[in-house]
Amino acid sequence: MLFWILLALLLVFIFLLQQVVQDKYKSIITKITLGILWFVSSFRYMIGADYEQYMLWYDLALDNPIMEVFLEPSFLLVLKILHYFDCTYQAMFLVYATITLLMVYKGLCYYLSSQRQLLVAMLMFSFFYDGFFYTMNNIRAAAALSILFYGTRYICERNLKKFSIVFLVAFLFHYSAILFVPIYFIRFIRKQRLKPLVQILLIILSFVAGYTLLIAKLFFFAISNMGTY
Repeated sequence: MLFWILLALLLVFIFLLQQVVQDKYKSIITKITLGILWFVSSFRYMIGADYEQYMLWYDLALDNPIMEVFLEPSFLLVLKILHYFDCTYQAMFLVYATITLLMVYKGLCYYLSSQRQLLVAMLMFSFFYDGFFYTMNNIRAAAALSILFYGTRYICERNLKKFSIVFLVAFLFHYSAILFVPIYFIRFIRKQRLKPLVQILLIILSFVAGYTLLIAKLFFFAISNMGTY
């Protein structure tokens, strides 16, 4: 617990520091924050709900036909490459932390114009349980979600080809990515075509779904039927 308190205080200090440094140094502070999160996620020990499970999978990755049935090909490929270079299981967490945090960072850079906004968004990501902590509990699903988040730029640009490529990559990281296919087509719904009453009902429904965690429950129910999460 002391470690997490110190980490939180360090991130708050970094935020305050960025407010007083010159503009040319603000991007460096933002990248330092990203580096701190990457270091914690990459070199943690026994932190994360599935930490021991992933340790076991790493040891069983080679020549295990059972794992090939319910685990994604990208995960098995990463494990086999790491085994080839005689890496320990820690390298697995490093690879997934790098992919996840880099995609989150690149995704935020697309939507946020200033370094201050970017740092605030990264701090919010760090402190919320469904943000940084989630990436250490479900590393494959978090990698897929981060890749999809990066790919939302192609929804804004209405580039179906590039979004399809990003979606395919995310799907290879975690099969639950299939649930996000409809997101691309939401962009084409014009609110002028929706009656005011329908718009109000959709807004109310979104608040209810968020408050009751309905979407999260449906999401985890779905992925529980897609093999091991």
